[in-house]
Amino acid sequence: MVTRVSVRAGNIVDSVTISTKNGQELKAGGQGGADAREWQVFEQERGLTSIAGFFGGTGGHLHNLGVVVRKEPSAVSAATILPPAPPSIPLLSPISRLLEGCEADPSLCEWEKVVGGSVHGVISVLQELYANTSLSAEVKGQVIDAAIVYSNNIADDPSNLGKRRVKLSNSYFLSKVAVGGRAALGLFCCGPAAFSLVPPLVDENAGSSSTGEGTDLFLTSKLRLYHEGGTIGKSSMVAGMRSYSRFLQAFKAATQIL
Repeated sequence: MVTRVSVRAGNIVDSVTISTKNGQELKAGGQGGADAREWQVFEQERGLTSIAGFFGGTGGHLHNLGVVVRKEPSAVSAATILPPAPPSIPLLSPISRLLEGCEADPSLCEWEKVVGGSVHGVISVLQELYANTSLSAEVKGQVIDAAIVYSNNIADDPSNLGKRRVKLSNSYFLSKVAVGGRAALGLFCCGPAAFSLVPPLVDENAGSSSTGEGTDLFLTSKLRLYHEGGTIGKSSMVAGMRSYSRFLQAFKAATQIL
């Protein structure tokens, strides 16, 4: 008989430990999770004598977990339901709501198929951004808004290569994106535009950049249209970047705090 269930969780459930009456202990998961919650079978006079089952919420991952505790002795068939663990985690986390949104409206995630990128990669960096307690809600919102702006810029003028380059020293980028750290950059690198760091082209004879832009560093998108030697058409690029913008907007709405 199960006598105790312990759960550790952050934005998702990190580990579950189940203890039985004969002293066995079964554990699954790792060492993560800032919050811990435990359920235990109490003495019969407390009216809670056995753990009858589990319930929780999923959305690509297990986001919360609770137990169903049976009352004994009585003929009552209904179980006493304890709240999910940990109590600080909502029934559906922002990531869960985002994934459910993609299931309800597949166009939110179609950017992955149309132009590339990784939905799971972006979800991972969004989760990291959302969980970063050193950043204010305002800063997190600015980071996502900036990613939406850059995405829409590409969609508005897909033939313009300049819209697919971001100067790292640009004041807007520094104030709206760089402040978000690694997760903010991940929105650009894991997204459909697949930005990557490209150093300036230097003319060794002249001793300076051949582009005339000194030693500035750029994030440059790997997206290329057919006439540029790429693999996608203009309409696909527009559709993919618009989809990514809606995806980020859906996450922002799901967090509610941004």
